[in-house]
Amino acid sequence: MVEQLSKQESQSSELALLDIEKRRLECEKLRAEIAETSLTWWKRAGYIGSATPILIALVGLLSAWATGFFDAQRATLKSEIESLKQQEEKLQSRNNELVSANAGIQDKIDKAYISLKLASADAVYALGHMRGMGPSISDGDRKKIEAIFEKIPVDVSELVRTLLAKNELAEIIVPITEKELEEFSERLQAIPASAWVIELQPIGGPIPALRAPDGRIYNPADGKFYDKLENLEDY
Repeated sequence: MVEQLSKQESQSSELALLDIEKRRLECEKLRAEIAETSLTWWKRAGYIGSATPILIALVGLLSAWATGFFDAQRATLKSEIESLKQQEEKLQSRNNELVSANAGIQDKIDKAYISLKLASADAVYALGHMRGMGPSISDGDRKKIEAIFEKIPVDVSELVRTLLAKNELAEIIVPITEKELEEFSERLQAIPASAWVIELQPIGGPIPALRAPDGRIYNPADGKFYDKLENLEDY
């Protein structure tokens, strides 16, 4: 029983000491807070802690300025800008060369397209004349002609035979040529000519010329447009 009382007294004493120590620490904390508030704002620990990174950055900035870091960076940027300008000029020059070369290639394509279109039109014109000569000789007419070969001189009969052979050849060639010209016209559309060139239509006749949709006449010889076909006759 005595021992239990002794332990209780010892515990009570320790609790009392802890309570006293707690109160002492609280008082010291209050004194520190009062002292902190009594200082000017720039001397307070919170301000100094937040201002430290800024001060370090300013010191680094001043150090870099003093050692010529920014001058070196400006010189590097200036050099890079000059290099980029030179590259831009080279690229622009190259682009101009490509544009000029493309224009030259397109001009050659357009001229070739016009030449082929005129040649096709001339062939169609010639075949039209051959068709306009009238119907071909029938088998009955051919037999009648051959029947009189023995009654006419040899040189005349040979001439007639030659004419008959040419007629037979024309009967074979004309349809084949017409079909080939149709196929050629389809292939001609695949040529990447300029739009204004594709719109030109050949004008039949002795003067190789083409007519534009607006009625003007294009002369492939000089690459110019004229108001009237008569203006090309003196060219």
